[in-house]
Amino acid sequence: MDIGQEYQIPVVAVCGKLDVDPDLLKQKGLTAVLEIMDTTHSIQYSMDNAAKLLMEKIYDYFKGEWGS
Repeated sequence: MDIGQEYQIPVVAVCGKLDVDPDLLKQKGLTAVLEIMDTTHSIQYSMDNAAKLLMEKIYDYFKGEWGS
């Protein structure tokens, strides 16, 4: 993360389930933290559909960043 800050490059982390305070991670230099777990379904659902959830979360994040 220090390299991102040094070169002013945004660093985005992607995780299944976030168990750390996102503000703490931003203090450490992350631009954003994306959690892909679908809380409306079981953990098994999120694991079975991780690729789909990952693509959707990243698409939504960048769509929001640059609009569409």
